[in-house]
Amino acid sequence: MGTWGPGNLENDCTQDLIAEASEKIFREVIALLKNSASVEYDEIEYNLLFLKSERILSLAERGLINTSPEPSMLKPLMKTYVKEWYKYYSKHSGAEKIHVKNRKKVIENTFENLLKVANACQTGSFFHRISLVLEKMDE
Repeated sequence: MGTWGPGNLENDCTQDLIAEASEKIFREVIALLKNSASVEYDEIEYNLLFLKSERILSLAERGLINTSPEPSMLKPLMKTYVKEWYKYYSKHSGAEKIHVKNRKKVIENTFENLLKVANACQTGSFFHRISLVLEKMDE
């Protein structure tokens, strides 16, 4: 096990634990993207999808996401989800078109941000560690 600094996250074991947690939450998001109930705004799966997505985004800001699926695997799932959500929401919600359009934009932005996290993770935790070491050397 390697340690490169005094911080809570500056060791191999913690980075491995972060990777396990990252993989788990992304698996959960993928399962929800594939679940037909998650397009239905009145089902718990819908809320879980966006709660878990926001959790990933928040954790990523703190350096607590270091592993993800390939963005090329996520992108088609997200595209299909938006299409199916829009079809369901437009038909069942009774909401004004402006609300539907605004909500769709929020969903697309959330997915775009998840793809940014996934792209960043593809450099791997090794590069994250190198940046931490370089930060320490600059101090």
